[in-house]
Amino acid sequence: MLVIKHPNRYQWQRVAIAIFAAVLTFLGSASAALVIATSNQNGAVPLTPTWSAATNSLIAGQTPTVALGNFSQYTGANVNNLTFSGISLTINAYSSIQATNLEVCGNDGSAGSLLVYTLPSSSYGYDLTNITVFGGWQDNGRDSQAYTVYYSTVANPGSFYLLTTVNYSPLGVPAGTGSATRVIVSDASGGKIARSVAALKFDFTTPPSENGSVGYTAITVQGFAATNLAVPPILITTSNQFSGGSFTPTWPIETDSLIAGQSPSSVGGGNFSYEAGVTGVGALTDGTFGAVDNKAAYATCGSLAGQSVTYYLNGATLTNIVVYSGWPDQNRDGQFYNIFYSTVANPAAYVPLASVSYNPPVTGVSANRVAIRSSTGAPLAAVHISLLPRAGSKNSTPVDVGRNQNARPLLIGGMQPMTVCTMLRNFGATPSPTLVKVTSMCSRVEFGSMLMVRSTFRSTGLATEYPVTAFINATAILPPPVTVTRSLTLSV
Repeated sequence: MLVIKHPNRYQWQRVAIAIFAAVLTFLGSASAALVIATSNQNGAVPLTPTWSAATNSLIAGQTPTVALGNFSQYTGANVNNLTFSGISLTINAYSSIQATNLEVCGNDGSAGSLLVYTLPSSSYGYDLTNITVFGGWQDNGRDSQAYTVYYSTVANPGSFYLLTTVNYSPLGVPAGTGSATRVIVSDASGGKIARSVAALKFDFTTPPSENGSVGYTAITVQGFAATNLAVPPILITTSNQFSGGSFTPTWPIETDSLIAGQSPSSVGGGNFSYEAGVTGVGALTDGTFGAVDNKAAYATCGSLAGQSVTYYLNGATLTNIVVYSGWPDQNRDGQFYNIFYSTVANPAAYVPLASVSYNPPVTGVSANRVAIRSSTGAPLAAVHISLLPRAGSKNSTPVDVGRNQNARPLLIGGMQPMTVCTMLRNFGATPSPTLVKVTSMCSRVEFGSMLMVRSTFRSTGLATEYPVTAFINATAILPPPVTVTRSLTLSV
């Protein structure tokens, strides 16, 4: 299952997705456990918390590369104050002239909505150890913190990867009492949270903010210059073609897409045919592009158009995703969306895979191509086999043959059901240290969901053999979208 959601950007896109099958296991290079630590202090305003902002922030004194929205809403504050060294963290009444240290961000359509900070020049970028955000309000009405953090790397500075989502609202703050908040994103062991970082992006539109917008006083980023280049496990490559007149892109459209000609299994809100003359969702998987200035080649996607599409992939192994976009001019040619996946084991739970934000600085008729793949050449997803004995059988403890120390992984992505049966019959793994497989046969196969195998096992200490009906659970496993992060909480 794959979900593509479009964040709040007014863009029309032609989106064609190409996903290919392979029989490999992805081995991600995850080495950090991300921790989000929250804290609150409250009292009468003016309220000065006991915290202090780091003085060695990598973005100290920086003007944001991108700043969208009105950060001075209610307070008259300047967005540059968020990184100003020594800025006061005091929470004042928002109508006070002293409240100009309090920037307002959120998803109400008016407040500051997006910030991008480019880190200082460094050959290999920066390895980050923590990100700290301070905020608050004169009462408990706008004292939460809500945003999604992305980062780009020196290896691919134009593409942003999901890092984490913050959604913190302090509890127990009395009505009419000033409230100050602090959120620290760090590694549980004090290590790096992201490597070779070139830029950071803060999206304040997701998750939604308390009452639409909330107050922030400072953002600090700590880390050090990287000594080598770290390449994320997932690479996003972008390319553009443009012209002063009509043209057809020279990119060859992939022909073996898993969703070629497929209609979405579900669509979100919005109108994919918002602009007159466009085709709608059918254009997304028709396998053609055609003339870039021909609106019939597109579906309209964005905050004012179609907002999400879901495609059922039946437990396939994925190696890459390709998305095409364009428009008769440069104003609606960009790509802005997040991609999620769910597994066969838990089809209702969607996990973030990648985030795309690409808008090339060109003029005229413009077409874009964005490709998402693993940096190792391995697939983005593989199918992993777990042996789950039937309840009440003598071997009642579920065992994972792919992780047993005496076993080798069994991958079935892209294979036909009977091929899977043959592999299972010949599979030499021991499903438990105390059991030995004697025979194995496939009595029923449902590819992409559950395989049922009739096997005979005997105890290593007994001569008696007994049958076990084992259910083989085919679960799609994908890597985390960040090189150094083992656990992530991310959303659009």
